[in-house]
Amino acid sequence: MTTTANDVRGPVRLERALFQALGDDSRPALVERRLSEGIMSGMLPAGERLPSENELAATFGVSATTVREALGSLRARGLIVTVRGRHGGSYVDASADPIVFAREALAETTLVALRDMGVHHATIAAGCVRLAARRATTTEAERLRERLAAIGEDDLGQWRHSIDDLLTEIAALGQSSRLTRDLMQGLLELSPYLRLLDTDAEARAEQRAGIAEMLVAIAARQELEAMAACELFVKRIIDRLVRLRLGSSRSRESGDLQF
Repeated sequence: MTTTANDVRGPVRLERALFQALGDDSRPALVERRLSEGIMSGMLPAGERLPSENELAATFGVSATTVREALGSLRARGLIVTVRGRHGGSYVDASADPIVFAREALAETTLVALRDMGVHHATIAAGCVRLAARRATTTEAERLRERLAAIGEDDLGQWRHSIDDLLTEIAALGQSSRLTRDLMQGLLELSPYLRLLDTDAEARAEQRAGIAEMLVAIAARQELEAMAACELFVKRIIDRLVRLRLGSSRSRESGDLQF
């Protein structure tokens, strides 16, 4: 039995960002990137049926021809398969493994690009939490603290989805739709890398503590403290990814890429 991208599950806000319109000037490469980010992050899991070409064209705001070219590229990369017949359509390939994709992506990302990604994400996220501290009620912040405490760690894929969704909800407390959209796009880009950290219990605990610190500051309406907690949260994540990246470089030089 297969699932569909229209099923209600996972981080709903991030899913909406995944299928957000790209605009009239979009190229097939942009559609391909958006869908591949969804697959790499695990938001579109193995076996998931993608919307039809016409549905994707409508949601991305591009032509069906553009979508068709993007799907062709995804097939060539082995990320999706297309089935003909009554139950036909494009499905995420059964072998699609977000961890493998994340390892490959990290190995191909330069340290400069990785750090720049962190600066960009920290800037947007800090703006979001500052507004959240200014505009959110204590009750709203406390409700998210309860959600954070309830997130389990037995299923690491679900852990990542839940944490990403919670971060999006924190951004939404700032009541800036534009900043929230920007943060969601940043999470779509960063989330695949974070899966490499999620296997480390210490890294998970560090992320949980960092989010809790942000929410405490938001509940107390302490804007500067909320921003500082957010920036430290992102810095610690990027520092861990940089260490992994440096380790992967040494492994590649010896002919064995490991994480």
